[in-house]
Amino acid sequence: MTAAVKPPSAVGTLVRLKWALTLSGLKTSAWQVVAMVLAALMALGTVVGTVVGAFAVGTAGQEWRPLLWVAMVVGGTVAILFVMLMQAMVFGEGSTMSMGKFAPFGIPDRSLQLGIILSSLSGVASLAATACLMLWSMAYRGYGAGAVLAQIIMAPCIVILTVCFCKAALALMDTLIGTAGGKSVVYVVVMLLVVTVSQLPSMLMNGSVTIGIDALLGPTEVFSWLPLGCLFAVPFDVAAGAWWAALARVAIAAFTVVACFLVSSWCLHRQRRTLGEQNGARSIKGIGAFARTADSPAGAICARVLSLLRRDVRQTMFLLLPVLFVALFFLQSGDVGPWFPFLGLLIAGWIMLMGEANGLAYDGMGFSMEVIAGVDGRTDRRGRVMAYVTLFVVYFVVLGLVTYAVTGVWRDAQDSLLALVFTVTGFSWSLASLGAAEVFNCAMIYPVPSMDKPFANPQGRMVAQAFIPFLFMGASALVMAPTIGGTLWLLFGAGLEYYPWIMAIALANGIAICALGVWLGAKLLDVRMLKVLRTLERNAALQQ
Repeated sequence: MTAAVKPPSAVGTLVRLKWALTLSGLKTSAWQVVAMVLAALMALGTVVGTVVGAFAVGTAGQEWRPLLWVAMVVGGTVAILFVMLMQAMVFGEGSTMSMGKFAPFGIPDRSLQLGIILSSLSGVASLAATACLMLWSMAYRGYGAGAVLAQIIMAPCIVILTVCFCKAALALMDTLIGTAGGKSVVYVVVMLLVVTVSQLPSMLMNGSVTIGIDALLGPTEVFSWLPLGCLFAVPFDVAAGAWWAALARVAIAAFTVVACFLVSSWCLHRQRRTLGEQNGARSIKGIGAFARTADSPAGAICARVLSLLRRDVRQTMFLLLPVLFVALFFLQSGDVGPWFPFLGLLIAGWIMLMGEANGLAYDGMGFSMEVIAGVDGRTDRRGRVMAYVTLFVVYFVVLGLVTYAVTGVWRDAQDSLLALVFTVTGFSWSLASLGAAEVFNCAMIYPVPSMDKPFANPQGRMVAQAFIPFLFMGASALVMAPTIGGTLWLLFGAGLEYYPWIMAIALANGIAICALGVWLGAKLLDVRMLKVLRTLERNAALQQ
């Protein structure tokens, strides 16, 4: 009598599936190989940097210990939050393995959740983070062998806590915020927080924000008892012989991991129960922008683009970032000058078109109506450019006037002229970026999250999602090389008499590149229209 064959564990199957998908991508896509090599090199560089830093910190004197205490506890807490925000902004809940993708299958909730967590822990990023945290134990050489051993033990625990917290937070965002408006607000807040946090080191270095170490010792003690910072304090407790405090912090972390696991399981269970339900009735609205544009194919495309920009938070975010940059530069302008916030307007022309660089993917299957109607590439490009140029004129005028009034730049004639140059140059750069975007969005299309689920990026083409935006930013800077050169010359001592020439060069540069991009993009779209439609159909399938 033969023994019954035991079915494979669902948890182990999910971990193997994660690596099977990764290896399959390496076999079928050269870009995936490039991405894996780059990821491995970055991980290796991080590990080497950690070793060097750990040995340097380990040889520091007693006077550096308060700084290490603050850096580990507060910095570790901020790092975990930053990882969660970056994952929400860039990858979403649905990177390589997502609970939502397995919700229709009959895998038990806890087995599925455990498998997803273990598959994340077996990834390159988690393994590199674990290695770095373990090697960082050398920084505690001066605290004794107990502190070194405690850091080695805490390293994988910190990574497990981070993964569980990120999974639970993203699942809650996607589950509890049921309305499209609520998800849009949270998405905007997440993006703004990421940009703000990334600017904090610069603000601290130039003195815009000054905080002493002594003032941070009290808040650090509080952070050391919070769920995300408690494990970073354990080596210090062991070094001080505070064993009960160390055990209490480990217990807090263990309770947090269990709570995150239960929260994720509850979100998965709720997704199963609500699978396929409709979002409910929506109010009927008028034709909006279609009533205010020309009664022509190009006018209809212009109105459709404006309507999408108004309600699509995925693209609206790129229009809000310049406002944030202006505010951040305003906080840092004390030692520079009142003209400094206008650099935000200059950068605006560089980053505002990142959404339009993949504009056809954001349009989705709505583009199929153009193909069915027989719209040619020139009409499509003209309609899209009309929408963005109209938006940019209003945007730069309003933001420029508000910044002009708030900063007090009007008190000095040279500062006022410099602010005007940056505003005009930023507008010109937006025109050049628009021309580049009209070529990119029909040549390099990659999947984007659906409008209803901005936190759940589609699986696949992760390399394209990561690198094509930076490739577009590089191209946008390259086509503005004459203007960038003139602006640098302005910053390094050009006289007032040359300021109008720089504005003229910038406008000519922007208009020429915009016209060239419209012409080239139209030719390219006419040739690739059916291929673009097939790509959009595949991307729509990934969003399901």
